[in-house]
Amino acid sequence: MKKKSLLLVLCALLILSVTVNAFEFIGGAYYTIFNSEDIDDMNDLIKQFNLNLETIEKIAEEDDIPIDITKSKELKGSFGFYAGGLLPVTEKFKIGGYYERFNLKTEGGYHLPIVNEGVKYKLQIPVNGVVGTVKINLTDYLAINGAIGYYFGEMTAEVRVYEFGSDLINQRSKEELNGIGYKFGADINYPVNENINIFGGADYRILSVGPKDEDVPKEDKLNLDGYVIRGGISYSF
Repeated sequence: MKKKSLLLVLCALLILSVTVNAFEFIGGAYYTIFNSEDIDDMNDLIKQFNLNLETIEKIAEEDDIPIDITKSKELKGSFGFYAGGLLPVTEKFKIGGYYERFNLKTEGGYHLPIVNEGVKYKLQIPVNGVVGTVKINLTDYLAINGAIGYYFGEMTAEVRVYEFGSDLINQRSKEELNGIGYKFGADINYPVNENINIFGGADYRILSVGPKDEDVPKEDKLNLDGYVIRGGISYSF
C-alpha cells in the first residue's frame, strides 16, 4: 500500500512538472558503477563460467575441433537515461520528477559447428524508475539534489543446452522486481543562455529490489547500490 501511494505521488510530481507553464525540462544519460555484494557475487559466477569456456576451448583446439566462444561480460556498470521536469518553488529551490531506465545484461556460451552442439545463456535485468526530486542551486554553477523513487523491472534468465541441433535443456525464467530507491548528489551547471543549461553530475543511488507484491527482507533482495555519473541538458520555459 505504501509503495502504491508513493508511486501515485511521484507520478503526480512527474506529470505536474511537465504540464504547467513555468517549468524546466531536464534530460540526459548516465552510467552507474555498481557498489553491491550481490553484483560482485554474480561477477564471480561469470568469471567461473568464462574459465570453463577457456577450458572447453583449449580442449577443442588440442583436438583440432572448430569452436566458437562467446565470453560473458561482467556486470560492472550500466548505461541509462532519464527525462522529466522541475518546478521552481523559489529562485534557488526546485522540485520535480523524472523517469529513468537502466539495464544490466550479459550473455555467453560456446558452439561446436561440426556436431551442432553447445551451451548458451543470457541474463537481463531492466530497471525503470519514477523519481521525485528536489534541487537546491547554491550558485549559478553548483547545485545539490536529493531524490526518492519507485523502481520496477524484471530479472530474466535463459539457458539452452543442445546436441546435434536438439535441445537437451531450454529454460527461461522471469521474476518481476520492485523497490524504493534513494539518491543524493551534486550538479555542475553551465548556463548557455537564460533558457538552456548544460550540466554534469554525480549521485549515489541506494536501491534494493525484490519480488513484486511480496514482503521480502532487505537482505534477500537484489542490491543495486552504486555511483551514478550523469550529464544532460535543461531548458527553462
